[in-house]
Amino acid sequence: MRTAGPWRAGDRRTFAWTTGLGLAGLVIGYWGASGTVAQSTQLRWTALAVAGVAVAGLGNAVWLAAAARDVRARRGQMSVRLSMALAGAEKSAQLAPPGARDYAHLPRAEGQGAAASTAGGGSGVGVVTAEGMTHYHRPDCLMVVGKTVREGTGRKRPCPICRPG
Repeated sequence: MRTAGPWRAGDRRTFAWTTGLGLAGLVIGYWGASGTVAQSTQLRWTALAVAGVAVAGLGNAVWLAAAARDVRARRGQMSVRLSMALAGAEKSAQLAPPGARDYAHLPRAEGQGAAASTAGGGSGVGVVTAEGMTHYHRPDCLMVVGKTVREGTGRKRPCPICRPG
């Protein structure tokens, strides 16, 4: 059974065991070193404590690597789903009646004028953005559907999904 988090049961067990062993090594090393005055004996106990910290650190690294692996896999799945959704939106836009893709139906922020002419001489919108967004988008990008947009980049980065020109 899959949990909501990025870790499998085996990943959690590995994390718990290595952290427990590391903590035990640290506590035993401290206890052993604190009970003696001889420096050579304290050094051996300190080496045990350092080994405990290393075991715990290795367990934590494995645990985080497992989470990164799962997040990477989930990102790939989401990318496929989004590509399929974009392909479906593009297909439905191709089936739309003539003139439905001229972006005149997009809501505009108050005080914004009509779209500027494109290099081809026709009227259309190059890129759009909206308040609170960190990227600019193509007008047909799913990320701006239903939002009040305005033309221009607004000193923002291009959307990694629709990749506006």
